[in-house]
Amino acid sequence: MRRKWRRLRRNWQTTNLPWRPLWLLFFLSFLITFTVRYFSEGAVRSWEAPAGARWLGAIVWLIDLQPQSPKAVLSSQLGFLEGGRSMPSQAPQKPVPRREAVPNLPTIAIYHTHTGESYLPSSGKERAVGEGDIVEVGDALARGLQAHGLGVIHVRKVHDGQPYHLSYTRSRATVRQLQEQYPSLKVFIDVHRDGIRDPKTPREVTTATVGAEKVARIMLYVGSERGGKEFPNRKAVLAFSQGLQQTMEQLYPGLARSIFTKGMFPHNQDLADQFLLVEVGDARLNTKEEAIRGAGLLADSLALLLYQQGRNEKHPGS
Repeated sequence: MRRKWRRLRRNWQTTNLPWRPLWLLFFLSFLITFTVRYFSEGAVRSWEAPAGARWLGAIVWLIDLQPQSPKAVLSSQLGFLEGGRSMPSQAPQKPVPRREAVPNLPTIAIYHTHTGESYLPSSGKERAVGEGDIVEVGDALARGLQAHGLGVIHVRKVHDGQPYHLSYTRSRATVRQLQEQYPSLKVFIDVHRDGIRDPKTPREVTTATVGAEKVARIMLYVGSERGGKEFPNRKAVLAFSQGLQQTMEQLYPGLARSIFTKGMFPHNQDLADQFLLVEVGDARLNTKEEAIRGAGLLADSLALLLYQQGRNEKHPGS
C-alpha cells in the first residue's frame, strides 16, 4: 500500500505541470460552489450557526460571492473565462428613465398696453417711464393663475413710449407675435388701472373689503369699433367678460364693478374671443398693495370660470 502511494505521489510530481492548475481550479470551484449553495440557505446568517460554519461564512463575506452558477462564480472571481474578462454577475440593467414634469402649455397671456401705469398713493406718481406698478399687479395675476395649474406668459414689454398714441398699435403687434409663437394661447389679458378724473369720486367706487382686507375692485372693459359699430367677435368677448364678472361676484361679492361697454375703440379685442381688458383699482384711489390683492382674487375667479368651461383640468382650490 505504501509503495502504491509513493508511486502515485511520484507520478503526480512528474505529471505535466499545466494540468496541476486545472485540478486546483476544479477543487476550488467545488469548494466555492458548495459554500455558496450551503450558505445561501441561511446557515450562517444567524449567530446561532455552528462554530464550524462561521468561518466558512466569513470566507463568503470576504470574497463577496453571489449565489450563482459555478461559471459565473469563477468568472467573476478569477477572471479567466471569456477571454480573460470578468463576466458580470447579472446583466447590466438600464437605468429607469425619470419622468420629468411637463410644464403646462401656455393658455393665458398677460401684457400691458400702458406699461408705465402706477398708483399715486404708493409710488407718488400716476405714471412711470418704463415699468410701472401695473407690471407688479400683472405678476400677482400670473402667480395666482399658475397656482391653479394654468400655463401663463407675462409680457413685461413697454408699449407706451413716444408717441403715446401708438401704444395700442405696439401692443397689437405683441399679441400677434404671441399668437404665432404660442398657438396654445386662448386667453389674452391687457392689465391696466383706471384713471378717474372726478376728484369727488368716493374711494368705495374702486375699493372693496374682502375678509378683513381692502382690495382694489376690478372693472372689465369691452370696446367697439369707431362709431359704436361692433367688431366681428364683440359678442363673444362680451359674453366672456360677463361670465368672469358673474364668477367674481359669486366668489367675492363686491369685487367686480360694472362692465364698461361705451368705448369707441376695440383695443385689440378683435384678435381673440377670450380677450379681457382689465382695470385693477384706480391711480389715485388705490394703493399698489390693494391692487395686488385684487389681482389675486381676479386669478381665483378666472381659474374657476375656465374650469367650468373645461379649459382648466385642475379645480381651483384643489
